[in-house]
Amino acid sequence: MVINNCLASHWKFPHANQMNREQTNLDQLTVSITEALIARASVSPEDAGCQKILADQLVSMGFSVEHLPFGNVSNLWAVSKGNTPAPILAFVGHIGDVIRVGRRGSLNATLTVNGLQGHVAYPDDAKNPVHLAMGALDELARMVWDQGNELFPPTSMQISNINAGTGASNIIPGKLEVMFNFRFSTEASEESLKHRTEAILDHHDLDYDLIWSLSGQPFITRDGDLIPATQESLRAVLGIETELSTGGGTSDGRFIAPTGTQVVELGPCNETIHKINECVEIESLQKLSRVYTRIIEKLLVLHR
Repeated sequence: MVINNCLASHWKFPHANQMNREQTNLDQLTVSITEALIARASVSPEDAGCQKILADQLVSMGFSVEHLPFGNVSNLWAVSKGNTPAPILAFVGHIGDVIRVGRRGSLNATLTVNGLQGHVAYPDDAKNPVHLAMGALDELARMVWDQGNELFPPTSMQISNINAGTGASNIIPGKLEVMFNFRFSTEASEESLKHRTEAILDHHDLDYDLIWSLSGQPFITRDGDLIPATQESLRAVLGIETELSTGGGTSDGRFIAPTGTQVVELGPCNETIHKINECVEIESLQKLSRVYTRIIEKLLVLHR
């Protein structure tokens, strides 16, 4: 969730009986839209009509919809404009089970260590890149990159893939390929991590190639109305005090935060995220709709 002048002029604050009726309608609408989306056999990048379902619903509520395809992935941008100046409130995918007020940066690396292929019976005539790389990989895995800070946990490095060899048991491989990732705090930087990694590889006198790919810089929301409005809404609707967190993976917030926008991420509990038979309780979705409604009301009151 990020915080322009979209909804303010359209929003009316109802009386208690009307609020109860509208809450029931909102709960029913939440479930019906969820059922319609789940019924579609959508496996990214094929959305199987899910974007159209969302677009049709938003258009019926007065939004203007612009479809934004990126390659073979479908996206949309829906706007309901008001007539008075006010902050923008935007909903952008990717939700979690605590209030995320920031995210760590993500830096990917693909390392190729070059050796010399040969027969295992004649190791003196070959250079085994697996053996050569072990010391450097062990040092990278053991390295304390930083201590983190009050907002972020320490930077971590994890090896995700290792591949070498032809599949034969009697052949020394000619190269080793390793993929690894840094999740880094604001105590580190893209350039510092690259420099320290390459220094370790050079220290071990490896013949290597290294390709870097940055998925996102770390970001944090510290001030503004969005965090307290979200905390108050969760307290009022669910009766819970919430934890502010920067944990987890990357999110689309990394594309928005560099503009100076306040970014908060929240959603239902995700014990089954990315697992087989991923699921969510219907009641959790209904509660989430109520929380979002309360946040909108709270922000609009602040900017009336």
